[in-house]
Amino acid sequence: MKMIIFEDVVDENNRLKDSQRNNEAITMSFFLQNLETKKIHVDRYKLNKNREEFEENGILEKIKEGMKLPITQVDGEILLSGRYPKSYEILDFLKLDRNILNRAYVNEKRKF
Repeated sequence: MKMIIFEDVVDENNRLKDSQRNNEAITMSFFLQNLETKKIHVDRYKLNKNREEFEENGILEKIKEGMKLPITQVDGEILLSGRYPKSYEILDFLKLDRNILNRAYVNEKRKF
């Protein structure tokens, strides 16, 4: 399975304009780094740095139609827009066991 997260414009320090959204992106980065240790990779593209990926995947058109970033796509299908996926959602989208990292990512009430 191939998961891609399309994100908003970031500045030269790799920070998003919205501080809360930036904090969510940082938290998600740590989670995705943990998944990398299990050889599970999620691509992330920034609007101002990877515009060609947005075009190739039809995301620019979706934004024009009113869809909000961030947008999460799995195997070409958009599963979420307007917010970052929660950790348990990432695991579910990729059909992974929620205990893959031996941590309690199973609680759906967690902030991430």
